[in-house]
Amino acid sequence: MPPADGGKPRRSRTGCHNCRRLHRKCDETKPACLGCLDLGKQCVYSLRVSWGGRPFNKSSFGKCLKTAAVAAIPTTESLDADQARLNEEANEDTSFIYGLARTRHSTAEAELGSRNSSNSSRVTSPLQASPANPIRVDAIAPSIYQNPSHLSQLPASHRLLLDHFCHAVTRSFSLHLATHHGFCMTYLPLALDPAAGNGLLPAVLEAAALHRKSLGLYDNERELIAFRHASIFQFKLPTIGENPVEDDKALAMALILCLCDILAGGEKANSWQLHLQGAIAMIQQVSEGRSTSQESDIRKFLRRWCESLEVLSILGPDSKSAGQTVEASSLDYIDEFHGFCRGLIPIFQEVHLLLIECQSLQGMLGLVGPSHPMVEKMSYVIEQRCQTAINGVKSSLSQTSHTFHPGIQSYMSPQVQSEFISLNQAFHHGILLHLYRRVQGSPPTDPNVEASVQAIILHLSELGLRDEACPGVAMLQPLFDAGCQSYSQHHRDSVIDLMNALEKRYGMGNVSRARTFLQEYWTEFDQQRSRGVDLHWSTYIKLKGWELSLY
Repeated sequence: MPPADGGKPRRSRTGCHNCRRLHRKCDETKPACLGCLDLGKQCVYSLRVSWGGRPFNKSSFGKCLKTAAVAAIPTTESLDADQARLNEEANEDTSFIYGLARTRHSTAEAELGSRNSSNSSRVTSPLQASPANPIRVDAIAPSIYQNPSHLSQLPASHRLLLDHFCHAVTRSFSLHLATHHGFCMTYLPLALDPAAGNGLLPAVLEAAALHRKSLGLYDNERELIAFRHASIFQFKLPTIGENPVEDDKALAMALILCLCDILAGGEKANSWQLHLQGAIAMIQQVSEGRSTSQESDIRKFLRRWCESLEVLSILGPDSKSAGQTVEASSLDYIDEFHGFCRGLIPIFQEVHLLLIECQSLQGMLGLVGPSHPMVEKMSYVIEQRCQTAINGVKSSLSQTSHTFHPGIQSYMSPQVQSEFISLNQAFHHGILLHLYRRVQGSPPTDPNVEASVQAIILHLSELGLRDEACPGVAMLQPLFDAGCQSYSQHHRDSVIDLMNALEKRYGMGNVSRARTFLQEYWTEFDQQRSRGVDLHWSTYIKLKGWELSLY
């Protein structure tokens, strides 16, 4: 249909398929245009997709070819084949890989095979590539590096330690795969940031080296000292509160130094507690007047880790922590950082305060005697508070349903949930042992004490120790609690067997140190018991100057 003005029909871009095919103007009448009705054709409208973009020579790849040509590098083993035969087969299909060759725009020749200079092949400029005449590098093939690493700037020994940190160290104290992933995603980017300059990389390497040493896979003491020196020397504490990123780096550094001393067995006096106290102080300072909901993901993760370290250190002898980093929450779920329900944390704090009051009461007894009215009042208050705490633990133990952190509950397997519940119950009985023995002063033969020791061993025996993050990695604290209150040989043997399995599987230095302490304590306990003296482990550990970390 010619146009009304007699000119050339304009092309229709939104018309029907027939009009566009015939390059004629379509009146776009629906369901059928007038042109198709006149011709008796089926009128079909379809969506036309137009692929736009820059011309090839102006694209990124096109610009790249201005300075580099694509070369076909033979991949067959017969690289010394006859040149004439290769020229005859130039138009045949050849198996090749893509490489880059310099063009006349280059300022120097392209050097191939730098490892073997005598057999290297140089492609001189200018080089032209075209479909009809592809560039061929037919001399001896160059050295082609496979699987290039973004850690190539690190020595091979350091790359090995980094890999060990990711796959072994963090797994050894992560109760869940999400926690394990969180440690890697938090520490690796910070440690490998070239602009960080905060000593995190040598501290991470030190943690990995200490763990390998406990496994018998590392004995380079000089390098270990160098790692510690570099991490401390490069650690620059920022002005807390001015730069959140720098605050996160400093907090991560303090916690990894704490971990290093734990991996070493916690044998240096107050070393791991010193770093933990530094991390706690930083968290308190950066949290003043700020909502935790506005924190970065890194800060939230580090806060939860710091909280778990602090809570587990509360019941140690002369603990300097009281739960300053504990985040208030109305939810009571089994925390994958702690291994027990969050409702038990206030009872940890209460036991800590009761132990302090018991020490004060003992000092008062030496001054005024047991019959003094103040001593009687204080004893009554301690006993009432202790009984309330015991009832609270038993009430929590009686719960039949358990929940987990909202972020991981949906993908926890029934086996993992069951193991978390067993671990949670073991921690409950561990708290009961502290209340029975250290606050109430019950003897080790008390039925309540024996029942809790037996329950801890039973629940911990239900945990699987696997080569992955799992609840079993956190059994040391309740296992140590049971060991300290075990006076029968079969209970002691069970405790040692579980500790041996834990150390063999995960190689944590604090496990062997805790086992050594228990064996020494049992010997002394039996000797004192034969004389009618009930020697508490907390008294013995202070007398001998032992330093333990049970994380």
